[in-house]
Amino acid sequence: MKFIIPYILIVGVLQFIAHKLLGLSYLDSDTNNLSGFQFLIIELFSSIGTIGLVFVFWRRYVNMPIANIGLSKNNLYYFIFWGVLLGFLYISAVCFVLFFIKQISFKSLELNWPDILCYLLLFILVAITEEVLIRGYVLRNLMYSFNKKIALIISSLIFALMHIGNDYISLVSLVYLFLFGIVMGIASIETSSLWFPIAFHFSWNFFQGPIFGFRVSGIQVNSIMKINILSPNLLNGGNFGIEGSIIAFLTIPLTLVVYKLLFKSNKTTT
Repeated sequence: MKFIIPYILIVGVLQFIAHKLLGLSYLDSDTNNLSGFQFLIIELFSSIGTIGLVFVFWRRYVNMPIANIGLSKNNLYYFIFWGVLLGFLYISAVCFVLFFIKQISFKSLELNWPDILCYLLLFILVAITEEVLIRGYVLRNLMYSFNKKIALIISSLIFALMHIGNDYISLVSLVYLFLFGIVMGIASIETSSLWFPIAFHFSWNFFQGPIFGFRVSGIQVNSIMKINILSPNLLNGGNFGIEGSIIAFLTIPLTLVVYKLLFKSNKTTT
């Protein structure tokens, strides 16, 4: 409770300020009509509030160097490289399967560099903020009170519920987000680092939305590739995006297998 109330108040106020600066209504803002720049500014204000609050609480109540939250430089480039690569490969594979089984069709290509750059920065911020908050602060704090498995489950449940207000959310997408939280949490625990989860999380979102044209957790963004979802269903994820597709669930066990290879000799201590 010490963290939750300040978090809601501070982030809420900063989001309100961001909307006002952009000339948008805070309560009636339609995310489907926001530009990449507007998304970026709103997320920037949210990230400043979230990360700033996490750093303050970490130093005050945990009283350890901020690197211990999972931001040590150990194996930094190794984890970032593999996180970005695997996120890209997984999204590409799911897209290929959906195209092959005729769940999606290609329409056109449209390159808007300013928008893509804004989305690149946006999803970097989203990944850093959510991973520092959930796999950094929440998971590590829970591990002081519970065993790793319980802490992992609770933090992953919180991560899934953070998306409960997103458009087109469903039970399937909530379950997937919970499992996504589990595999990102395992990576964080196994490596004592947030760099792989941050890189994978960024890559997954960025290639899913701005590159391949799917909604990102129900949020529509401008994309390079324009696709047509032939009939929204559990195979293609419908209007929620790939995270609402049962095909995306295949990436969960695959990720756990890959972890064994990637982290076998690259565990770190912070």
